[in-house]
Amino acid sequence: MIKSLIACAFLMMPIVAYSDDLSKVHINGKTFGVYGNYNQGFAYTFNGHAFTPDDYSFSSKIFKIIEGDGKTYVITVDQDDGSASAPQYRAFDVTGDAFIPSALIGQGIGDHLDGAWSVIGGDAVATIQKDDGSSATTFHIRDGLVHILTQGRDNSLSGPSTPPGGDYAAFVAGMRLKEAFHSKAINPILRKAFPEPVYSDVFKLAEEDFGSAFQAGNQGSFAFLSQPHDSRDRYIAIAIQPNGTAVAIFSSNGHHEVTYGNPDPLIKMRLQREIP
Repeated sequence: MIKSLIACAFLMMPIVAYSDDLSKVHINGKTFGVYGNYNQGFAYTFNGHAFTPDDYSFSSKIFKIIEGDGKTYVITVDQDDGSASAPQYRAFDVTGDAFIPSALIGQGIGDHLDGAWSVIGGDAVATIQKDDGSSATTFHIRDGLVHILTQGRDNSLSGPSTPPGGDYAAFVAGMRLKEAFHSKAINPILRKAFPEPVYSDVFKLAEEDFGSAFQAGNQGSFAFLSQPHDSRDRYIAIAIQPNGTAVAIFSSNGHHEVTYGNPDPLIKMRLQREIP
């Protein structure tokens, strides 16, 4: 464990070494540490300096170290008590002899980090997406200050209005489900297959997890998607046929399946095979 963590640290930045519990890290001969517990709160120290936040969390530990553009940041992650709580992050600028902490970012239940932390133009940058896919918020942190940019869901449609050759199944093959919903050629047939508000529920599901890519078969192209990943809770199997019709089996919650688009028995059987 210790060897793997040290190796990881040297790949990221050769001047860093981790302790095995990620509560302490050494940067250029200076020590960053996380101390405390749920009952007494947490304290953060660096090179003889200390920071004690006013907020209390269930746990706190070192999450990642990032550097670039002459800046080095330690990212910590806090978790509230309970499995439904979302992690929150804090960026400490440890470039100098003292450190500069930021406020906690991320707070909604189920919100998740989209991609990875990075340094852009000297800022520590992270994007956190709403669990329902409705928006994503990008945080830029510099000198302890947090600048926020929130972007709504991308509803723009792209690509041709009809597939080349008119074969919808061949056109959609290889697309992830989210891409299909954003395609000018495929979005209209998906809208036709699902009544409101079912269409909105399926769209949100596609935004949360791209799912499998469409695979071409004799009856059309088929794709499966579930969220949480590979669960039997919320899932959908969709078939796009060559003539531009869509059929699907959709469970909005807890394996309550509904069939849409009146598939014939062979296609319905093929759809059911897509569901793990």
